[in-house]
Amino acid sequence: MLFQCFYILAIFWMSGVVSITLKQPQVSVTKSVTKTVKLNCKFQGVSYIHWYRLRPNEAPQRILYYESEAKSEYDQGFRNTKFKSQKKNDECFLYINSLEMSDTAMYYCAGWE
Repeated sequence: MLFQCFYILAIFWMSGVVSITLKQPQVSVTKSVTKTVKLNCKFQGVSYIHWYRLRPNEAPQRILYYESEAKSEYDQGFRNTKFKSQKKNDECFLYINSLEMSDTAMYYCAGWE
């Protein structure tokens, strides 16, 4: 009987799961100093999109986030002249302007519903 109740609850829980997908098609991008790089993230089933920077031996830093179709909100320490973002339909872009050696890092998108 206990197994039957668990099975029924599991079915109800599974039917309510929303599929969330985030993909960054570019594995690696190399650009010269002073240039601009454009990174993209394709998403589905996500209301909040975040862009993070991860440098070696440091904690991840959130650069900015989007809530639905609203404008992006930058975290403290990240200028909107250095980092620009754009969201179109199911794709979000991060532009990093006037590249410097200190911009070398892993950049990734994250999201949640």
